Amino acid sequence: MRKICLGVGGGVGGGGVFVPVLIMFAGFTTKEAIPLSTVMIGCASVANFFQLRLKKHPSAARPMIDYNIALLMQPTSMGGTILGVILNQVLPEWVLLVLLICLIATTIYRSSKKGLSMYSQETAKLNAAAPSSPPASPPSPPPASPPLSPDGEVELDTIEKEPEKPDPPAPAQAVEPTIEWMPWNVLGALVGILALVCLHSFIVGGKSSKISPIGIQRCSGLYWALFITIFPILGYIAYWAVQRAARIYEEYVASGAQPVEGDVSWTLQRAGLVSGGSVLAGIMSSSLGIGGGMVLGPIMLELGMLPDVTAATSSFMILFTAWSGVFQYLVAKRVRLDYAIFFGLCGIVSSVLGQTALDYMVKKHGRKSIIVFTAIFIISLSAILLTYTSGRSIYWNIQAGADMGFRSYC
Repeated sequence: MRKICLGVGGGVGGGGVFVPVLIMFAGFTTKEAIPLSTVMIGCASVANFFQLRLKKHPSAARPMIDYNIALLMQPTSMGGTILGVILNQVLPEWVLLVLLICLIATTIYRSSKKGLSMYSQETAKLNAAAPSSPPASPPSPPPASPPLSPDGEVELDTIEKEPEKPDPPAPAQAVEPTIEWMPWNVLGALVGILALVCLHSFIVGGKSSKISPIGIQRCSGLYWALFITIFPILGYIAYWAVQRAARIYEEYVASGAQPVEGDVSWTLQRAGLVSGGSVLAGIMSSSLGIGGGMVLGPIMLELGMLPDVTAATSSFMILFTAWSGVFQYLVAKRVRLDYAIFFGLCGIVSSVLGQTALDYMVKKHGRKSIIVFTAIFIISLSAILLTYTSGRSIYWNIQAGADMGFRSYC
């Protein structure tokens, strides 16, 4: 339970922890654990979204969730997850394990460098802001006694009266700019992408489904014709999102507004690279079964985004990728609804507790690097548990003389 709290709060989802835990401690098989893990992440991400949707950006009058970068990365990331499903079924388990170790090791290394750098900067700022003891000043002479009259009384006219100080002016009320807390056009586009992917899964069949609900046989000519149709559509949406990101940033700068800490200077080239890199993120997360947050979150940190904005945006994006996976498992009839309801409720409660605890720790210590180190902890724990469970499965397959080569997708 504590792992999902930290995972969702840190914006990495936690799927790399849930699957091994459900296998080792709850007695589920891998085929049962993966769908249940996806349901937990999906329910947790919904609760997390309602917690974060009204939170304000730490440096500007805008939402904490960066909806624009979510729209930039989501189309290609979702397309990558579709390709990753194929690789997951074709590649041998030992190849997936090697790729997993390489990916997580690189992610931990890059994120650790970022976290340590942030920690050093935060320490310097906290030390500079700490009040220093003022130097000791020499004792001031005693005040002069007022003159006395002949009969020994104080002469009141000789006492200097302090001029009356005018009341300080009331502070001007700052006018808060209008904030579009919920950009419905962006949210509508993201929901449309999710609906498109779900429709595609329904037509061609979900994960591990040999025949789709409308009777299309896997690997038939009609299957491949319908399978590839989604990629030009997602590609066009991604092209539009790249153009939009660069245009919005140009208009923002042209208006005279100054970029704040954590803002990304979007150009067509940079937006295109991030969108293209999200394809690889989707492929790796889907084929290795680790969830998109473990890949997309570090990408955002590398762009220079603030950790709390990164965690909020990554959690928001997980909402769509997780529910896309849930729909595919429902189509393939691989979700037990009784267990799904129970673990889904666990995910909702844990998400609220985790986000609240993480917010408290960041506020108490004044260090946003805590979010980065939380994500690193979850990713490291995932690496250990996934390596153990996958290595054990590989060992048993070798002992049983199972085929360790490439498998047929059809």
